[in-house]
Amino acid sequence: MAAKSHVDLCLFLQILEIAEDRIPEKLKAPLLSRESKEIHRALSEIQSDGNSLGGTFIDEQTSQPR
Repeated sequence: MAAKSHVDLCLFLQILEIAEDRIPEKLKAPLLSRESKEIHRALSEIQSDGNSLGGTFIDEQTSQPR
């Protein structure tokens, strides 16, 4: 399973747990740093390269988010 999600019933937020092998290399270090500016910069770089992160978390068999 690439991702598990649940809804935090106190905060009403959807939480995704993503398998490490599905995270793009450019995004791993910024996520580990937990610096929002670094994460935003990495996401911008990935999108400017023409890549979409949406496809990273889609199950090809069911076409549903995991």
